[in-house]
Amino acid sequence: MSCFFTNNIYYETEKDGRRTHMELTATAVSPSFPATMGISIIGGRDFREDDLNSSKDLCIFNRTAGDLYGISPGDIGNNLEVIGISDDIRFASFRKEVTPTALVLNRNNRFSYAVIRVKAGFGLKPVRAAIEKCLKKFSPEYELEVYFYDQVLEHTYRREQRTGKLVSLFSLIAIIISVVGVFSLVTFECGYRRKESSIRKVAGATSWELVRMFCRKYLTILGVCFVISIPVSIIVVRRWFESFAYHIPLYWWVFPAVFIAIAAITLATVVWQSWSTANENPVRNLRTD
Repeated sequence: MSCFFTNNIYYETEKDGRRTHMELTATAVSPSFPATMGISIIGGRDFREDDLNSSKDLCIFNRTAGDLYGISPGDIGNNLEVIGISDDIRFASFRKEVTPTALVLNRNNRFSYAVIRVKAGFGLKPVRAAIEKCLKKFSPEYELEVYFYDQVLEHTYRREQRTGKLVSLFSLIAIIISVVGVFSLVTFECGYRRKESSIRKVAGATSWELVRMFCRKYLTILGVCFVISIPVSIIVVRRWFESFAYHIPLYWWVFPAVFIAIAAITLATVVWQSWSTANENPVRNLRTD
């Protein structure tokens, strides 16, 4: 278990004749915080228990702060000594970049929060009950609030989860509307071109040739619409990516995969409807006219 609370600090140091001013997010922690949370120290050293007796405020800067301001272990500013550089730690969603952060050793042992890392495989309910039982020994009347980090992450990415569900829902609705629209259009055209199909069949055309005629027409329409939709999709997705500090690349193979899926649904609808029209008796169709 370790403890922490977060605040902002102002750090000023002079190095190589150049004075550096910076304001960064500071998290006051207990000596065991980095080790408990699995934070890697890439330069300098970690906190030790005897650091609580130090006359200076000791801190560990993250990689972003070290690279941005040229801070290295041993630098001192405002009675704040940097003893190590840690790997970057992410506390916010991927919509925000990692900001300069410092882990400052809190020597007065007064904290707002306690962080408890649970070993993998333990149930959450018994762990929560054990935590509450232990903490009530120190303050039986205080109402404790226990949060699991999974809940914190879920709250952080709630907007993305809601957006994903809406996109999936509207995509499903769009596919259903498209299938219904293609089915209705093919049904209308097959009825409208029934006489033409009968004449072609009398002239020697086979049922598969008539089906291919319909498929070729709708694949051409689908291809033209898809070519138009590609740049529009790229613009929309890139605009959405701009709200994130980090994002995945837009892979090229997504577009052929989507085209194949849509083409398969369209062809299945066209073939199923046009096949029945192509197999009708041409004599009966021509006789009605």
